Amino acid sequence: MLTSKQTAFLKAIAHQEKAKFQIGKNGVTDALLDGISSYLKAHELVKIKVFEIEDGLTIKDLAIDIADKLKADLVSTLGKTIVLFRRNPQNVKIVLPKTTDKKNKSNN
Repeated sequence: MLTSKQTAFLKAIAHQEKAKFQIGKNGVTDALLDGISSYLKAHELVKIKVFEIEDGLTIKDLAIDIADKLKADLVSTLGKTIVLFRRNPQNVKIVLPKTTDKKNKSNN
């Protein structure tokens, strides 16, 4: 689970990047999920552009579904863009801001 500070940090990184994957008329296929998963393993952060979505679904619904299937964190949805993050413990590329435990700080 990402903190708001970490989410803002990842959004700032993603803002500078171009979308690496597109979801079109074929929807979310196994091949697309495999490609996104491989990209996340190598880069940890991915930006996906959505051109077509099934009737009755929102971009947020689609993003949550993809994040669940890939065991990734949903960083943001903005317009027709989805940003996902998945930590790769064997090859850390993005160092997230530390979380602070306010309970421990106040006791010191």
